[in-house]
Amino acid sequence: MTCAGAQSWLVDLFYEELGSEERSGLQAHLETCGHCREERRALEALLSAADRWTAPVLPGGIAERAVARVAVERAREVAKPTVALQHVLAFVLAGAAAAAVSLVLVGSAGHPEESPLKVGLAGAIWATLYGGVGLLTQFPKYRRMALGALIAVGISVLLAPVLSMPSVVEACRRWLETAQASVVLNAALFLAGTLYASAPVFVSSAAVTGARPRPLLADAVRFAGVYTLLLGPSVYLQCHALTLSLAAPWVAGILVGSWLGSFGGVCLGPRLRSAAA
Repeated sequence: MTCAGAQSWLVDLFYEELGSEERSGLQAHLETCGHCREERRALEALLSAADRWTAPVLPGGIAERAVARVAVERAREVAKPTVALQHVLAFVLAGAAAAAVSLVLVGSAGHPEESPLKVGLAGAIWATLYGGVGLLTQFPKYRRMALGALIAVGISVLLAPVLSMPSVVEACRRWLETAQASVVLNAALFLAGTLYASAPVFVSSAAVTGARPRPLLADAVRFAGVYTLLLGPSVYLQCHALTLSLAAPWVAGILVGSWLGSFGGVCLGPRLRSAAA
């Protein structure tokens, strides 16, 4: 028997897994081979130390804390917002319905000879925007912002038949009785556009903004950005027939008013509610 064969049988010897013939052959080899006897003594010491070893006692409550941590992580995984396909389809249909209503309301305030292509394009864009912003309400991080933007544009669209953009522009022009390119008229249109856009977004952002420690500027930027996108089709349908000298200051005022109204609502909303309480 070679040393390599004998050493491969040593573990089997300790666990009594050798037959009588293998055991006799191994014992005869160990009597004549000092190297293998050393290997046997080393293996005996190792197995003896392993028998004496006991697992260390863990600190109290570590198992409970580990189980609790796993439960928290699983709860977070479950709580992550997901949007199922049926929810997407529901918001697509809701967006299409909201776009149709908006087209009816804004169409009565816009140019009477609108091109069907332009109306259809505006409606498709509106439906996409409404559906997309509606989907954002399913995510806690964007829910307040999305709701505020939808409320603001809803106010603007509902007021369109009564207080349309072209009628306000024309009222400013007649009130001042100045040329279209005059500085005074441009300033008045800019101010009117600012007030026209800032009021709805101020009301909605103040209503939905909670008293939470997060950057106010970031909230205001999100409110104003989404509101401006949603209001875009309404501005186009009502103002595309205006001359550039009348439309430019008015649209610029709308953009500025969106940001100012949003920032004012985000900043003052929690304070107003606290004062009222």
